This record gives sequence, C-alpha cells and structure tokens, in this order.
Amino acid sequence: MSTPVERLERLRQKFAALGVDALMISQDVSRYYLSGFHAHDTGQDIAGQLLISSDKAFLVTDGRYTEQALREAPGLPLVLRQASFAPVLAETFRQEGWQRIGFQAEWVSVMLYEDLL
Repeated sequence: MSTPVERLERLRQKFAALGVDALMISQDVSRYYLSGFHAHDTGQDIAGQLLISSDKAFLVTDGRYTEQALREAPGLPLVLRQASFAPVLAETFRQEGWQRIGFQAEWVSVMLYEDLL
C-alpha cells in the first residue's frame, strides 16, 4: 500500500497534463488519502483544505485541528485560518505565485469559488 507522500508524487506528475500550478483538495476522504489528515467534514463545517503544488503542499485548517494535523500529517506545513477559508487560501495562492489552481468542483461551494475570484 502506498503512503500519502507517494500518492502526492504520483499526483504531481499529472500537473503538466492538467495545466495547473496547484490543486486545492477539499473533500475529506481525498484530503486523507493524500495527506493522512483524517478529520471529517460535517455539513458546512470544513475541517481543512489541502493545497498541493509541484514542490510544496500545505494543510489549511483551524485551531481545533492543530494537534490532530501535526500528528496525522507531520510532513505538511500548517496554515491556520481564523475565519473563512477564502482569505487564507487566496493569500497563499498569491504568496506562492500560483495562477492556475485546480479544484474538486463537486466539493467547492459556489460561495467559496466566488470569494476566490
């Protein structure tokens, strides 16, 4: 069975074909598969977002999940949010210089999508 690190590397090999600088992984099962972070989303309460580029990955979450994230995804830098995800995600995209971000359309709300534009 492969590890999250191996899975990330396989995914990164597809970036050129996808035409993206980074991917935003929103679904909790996908996030777990690629990072090891096992927090479940409940309704509108999203436990985290996983941001992946060709050479970096970040786990964006809030203070409720800090200890769990450090334990379950020890190799991933944490980006902590205080309120909604959009400002933190947008700032991370800008800081990293990511222009084309792929995302799981069925797991990103219209509101989050519009806030990121």
